[in-house]
Order: sequence, then structure tokens, then C-alpha cells
Amino acid sequence: MTKVRPVLLARMGVSALAQRLPLRCEWREAVLAGCLMACGPTQRQLCTRTGSFAMRILRGETPGDIPIEQPRKFALANNLASAKALGLKIPQVLLLRAGEVIG
Repeated sequence: MTKVRPVLLARMGVSALAQRLPLRCEWREAVLAGCLMACGPTQRQLCTRTGSFAMRILRGETPGDIPIEQPRKFALANNLASAKALGLKIPQVLLLRAGEVIG
């Protein structure tokens, strides 16, 4: 599985907090680096689907014939430490729906 560069995520998170910006990111890994919350497809799912498309193309399918797919699973993660640093309160409904609450 391809990983998002941790250094880039850490810089984004630190920069957003320093400028007092609530940053919503796409991947859970960004929340670990300081983003306020993330909601999006999991990196594992994206990498798996990318691999299956690559295999279909290598087996001879024409890329234009392969249908576009929407992600099937989304993950919600919240960072309470970032919320506290920004003076924000994450609503209870978002905390209950989150797959992961950090901080």
C-alpha cells in the first residue's frame, strides 16, 4: 500500500494549527498529523482498486472500456487535540459517527 508522505502531512497540520485554520483532510493519516478531521475513502481501498485496474489493463482490457467506480467505504476521523488548540468543539454526533477519535 502506498503511504502519503508523513513529513508533508506533518507540515500541513502544523502550518494549519499555527495559522489557526481548521483543516479538513481526506485521509485518516492526516488527522494523526494534526488535521482537525478527515472524511474520505481509505487509502487501502484506493490502492486496492488501483491495483485491480492496473491488472485489468495489463491483461489486455482497454482503459476506456473499464467503468469508473465510486469508493464504497469512507472513514471519518477527528482530532480532539487540534480542536482544543483551535478553540473549537466537535459536535457529539461527529464524535459518535467517527471510526477514530484521536487526542
